[in-house]
Amino acid sequence: MTINNGDSFDVKGTATTEQEHPAGEKGSAMPSSPSGHDPLEKALPSPEERLKAVLDAIEDGLVLVDANSRIIFVNKKTRDISGHSQEEVTGKTLDVLGILPPQAMPRLFSLLNSVLFGQPVQPLRLDTHARSGEVVPMEIHLSLLKKGDQTIGACVITRSMPDQGMESEAEHAKGDRFRKLAENSIDWLWETNEKGVYADVSASVRDILGYEPREVLGKTISDLVPMKEVSRVTKTFSTTMSARQPLKLVQMNNIRKDGRLVTLETTAVPIVDGQGRFSGYQGIHRDITGRDQADLRFAQDLVKLEKTVDGILQALTLMVEVRDPYTAGHQRRVAQLGSAIVKEMPNARARIPDLDKTIRIAGLLHDLGKVFIPIEILTKPSQLTPDEFAAIKNHPKAGYEVLKNIEFPWPIADVALQHHERLNGSGYPSGLKYDDIRIEARIVAVADVVEAMVYPRSYRPALGLDNALREIAKSKGTLYDTDVAEACLSAFLDRGFKFQTE
Repeated sequence: MTINNGDSFDVKGTATTEQEHPAGEKGSAMPSSPSGHDPLEKALPSPEERLKAVLDAIEDGLVLVDANSRIIFVNKKTRDISGHSQEEVTGKTLDVLGILPPQAMPRLFSLLNSVLFGQPVQPLRLDTHARSGEVVPMEIHLSLLKKGDQTIGACVITRSMPDQGMESEAEHAKGDRFRKLAENSIDWLWETNEKGVYADVSASVRDILGYEPREVLGKTISDLVPMKEVSRVTKTFSTTMSARQPLKLVQMNNIRKDGRLVTLETTAVPIVDGQGRFSGYQGIHRDITGRDQADLRFAQDLVKLEKTVDGILQALTLMVEVRDPYTAGHQRRVAQLGSAIVKEMPNARARIPDLDKTIRIAGLLHDLGKVFIPIEILTKPSQLTPDEFAAIKNHPKAGYEVLKNIEFPWPIADVALQHHERLNGSGYPSGLKYDDIRIEARIVAVADVVEAMVYPRSYRPALGLDNALREIAKSKGTLYDTDVAEACLSAFLDRGFKFQTE
């Protein structure tokens, strides 16, 4: 059978050595047509038509998508629910069906991508909308679609959630159909009864453990692990099953039929019917043999990379500091205080990924643009002229032009550009206000002001910590972000923060 994308799925019949008379008598062959073609053969539907008829007869909605998540086939159930013909949806993405709420589509596409990359996913449960406007609780199953060893797409099955009074036999039949489609999964899909005995396993067990599926049926999970791990595995699974809790990414060693060890990662959910009766578990065993070693090598490489990056950051920081002895250590101290402020802002940390790391690196590099300012201006002991101050005010832009070309995963360049902006628009270089200034830049701004007042400069002595904290308290909400200012005050007054000197 060819379904739109040109992939053929052959439906083969059973060959026989004798023909049957229409009346049921064996031994007498049907007469041939004058053209030499069997009229019965012409009357029968083609293999493609027969396979389409089977798929259309399935009570579940079924959609086949290619490796680019484009629809290549929808069965009759899906066409009825969506109100779209095959021609209307072929080559388009799943959202064209219009049966799922828009807010559910990102989650569905994310799961679909996981399946196409060979990762097992749990069924997605949500409310769908029939053409009639009726809200139908649905369960969506996703599985890999393969042709031989080649991944050609995925199968999406939409299944109406059972009514409380639905016969368990009918539900079992639906589960049967899904399990047959799931046989192409590269992971080992399984189901146990309420005693933890394997009641159904997918063909992937053959590739993972070397057993035929029938050889595993009737065994428990503990039967396939090394003797030294039986106690731990039995305790883990029995405790979870007694509490009817899901299993999430449980790792264990298993013994292959040839005696070799493989490491499996297990995820499973309890099977509960409409009356709340527990009947076992459905789950996935994933072969992760060797992944621990790969993870270790990756972690070691990451540590080396972080050390290299830290060395580069320190070198860039030193470039600024050696040109102005009065600001030696300034950027490192700003990074220290910035990190202390972040610790007092749990809501911001939860909202912004890697905020701690962003502030540490941005603190070290925020004044990088000063390398372009003449030394005589940086170290001038008297008041600056307007032109000299204009050169100073240009350092955020100069730093930004350098840092924007480095592919940081964090907004380091933007922080360097904005760290002298103020909430009321009185800052530089762009006069930004309020939410136009990144929260990361507002944090570095406060840390920068406090450090600059606590330590001496070429044109003035140190102003002291008390004066610095008074400035922050007085100007919060006008010059400085209120939350950041209060977090800074808390770091000093409640946590006893002190700058670390080398």
